[in-house]
Amino acid sequence: MAGAVYVWLADISRSHRRSGCRKRSLILRYSHLTTQLKEANMLLIIIILFSILVLSLMSNRILKTKENISVPAWKERYVNRVHRLGEQALFIISLAVVSLTFIDFHEFRVFIFLSLIIMFAFNALMEWTFAKENKMYLLDIVTCGLLICGAIVYMLIDPIIGGA
Repeated sequence: MAGAVYVWLADISRSHRRSGCRKRSLILRYSHLTTQLKEANMLLIIIILFSILVLSLMSNRILKTKENISVPAWKERYVNRVHRLGEQALFIISLAVVSLTFIDFHEFRVFIFLSLIIMFAFNALMEWTFAKENKMYLLDIVTCGLLICGAIVYMLIDPIIGGA
């Protein structure tokens, strides 16, 4: 879409060669249009992540009652030291990926979903391996599945709205 707009702007600027001011204003409009596309792309990610959050909270509530899952206190959440350190490292990496892709690297925004998928998959794997009896891993698996669906939806919709 952005390429088509550029060709359209080039055609208009050729027809108005005598007016250099017109050409500069068209270039400014084009840069404004690409800024709007980037903002629409960020809004799409925010909407998808918010939807995943709401669906995850609803499905976790249903799973907790259906499967009799008791959620432990914050300090008792980890099954061992590797789980605690791994989750903290993956959280920091996810935070860095989110901030870098929103600020600079717009073409790598799908990595926002990928970093969160890896974090929740790690949690599910650690809880499934070391604490199967409390079934906490089911909550992380559901959230991981929702994030995978969100990544697929983003990859399908991003080219339609123009991608940044």
